[in-house]
Amino acid sequence: MEWRHSLGIGLGLDIYVSDNNSSSVELILYYQGIELGNTLSELKFSTTNYSTKDVLGLGITYYIGTKNKE
Repeated sequence: MEWRHSLGIGLGLDIYVSDNNSSSVELILYYQGIELGNTLSELKFSTTNYSTKDVLGLGITYYIGTKNKE
């Protein structure tokens, strides 16, 4: 077994889509320094070498909200 440490950071924006409830859309840009490529490459049927170090990504999440209390 092998232990590895990494550091990731994200920057996001949450936008409410309605005045009637708390539904919102979140956009997030993230950077991750996790190296999982060695683990993926060691899978039984893997024939490809993977690298996941220094990954830059973009995520979009939609949150479904409930009716606001008046």
